[in-house]
Amino acid sequence: MTEADATPRTPRSPSTPRRRADAGGYSPQSLPEQVADKLLQAILDGEIPSGARLPEIALAEEYKVSRATIRDALAQLERHHFVEKLPRFGCRVIEVDMAEIAELYELRAMLLGLASSRAARLASQEDIDQFVEATHHLRILADNDASATIYKREVLSAQALLIAMSNSKWLSDMYQLISNQSLWRVMVRGKSVVFGSKERRQQSATDWTTLARTVAERDPTASEAAARALIGASWDYVREQRSGK
Repeated sequence: MTEADATPRTPRSPSTPRRRADAGGYSPQSLPEQVADKLLQAILDGEIPSGARLPEIALAEEYKVSRATIRDALAQLERHHFVEKLPRFGCRVIEVDMAEIAELYELRAMLLGLASSRAARLASQEDIDQFVEATHHLRILADNDASATIYKREVLSAQALLIAMSNSKWLSDMYQLISNQSLWRVMVRGKSVVFGSKERRQQSATDWTTLARTVAERDPTASEAAARALIGASWDYVREQRSGK
């Protein structure tokens, strides 16, 4: 990547939303936004671990950009709480405790509950049928002892479909940011600990099936409750696993 190479990537990475160009679309990402996306992906993939220092000079050499571009990219990640600046140390990947992870799960439960309620009211029948089919596939995977990695991938797909069914760009952007924080801090670093056993995957599949049924019944209240319960069960399992280490 060079300073002149500012071609936007697709699909959009979740680090920073593209700037609005007008009422009909978005302007291309700036170079610092592109670098921020690449750094975020490295964090999410576990290539850059929690607590790791992010030296501007080394990053500028690695990405073949100026230090000013790196500084702007890190500032974007800092605003989204992926990195932090420390006196006499510089910038590093943020480290969090269980209380902060619990807060993220609480926020996810609220947002997914809202998305499910909206989906029950606003989603097309075609999208609902697709969502029901996706949750049926989760049941098959869980019952056939699919790996945690495969199961997690399909859960994220079903989750993305449900969020899209809410017909709310703002909700989608907020949930994506919160989910990425949770995935990085718990699922990625913990090697998919959320779905670490067959029993847990089966419970998850049951929760998703219940959620799909309430959405299909067009019951906003029950859909919100089912979504909150689904996220709550994930957090309970993560907390049990981490407290047992």
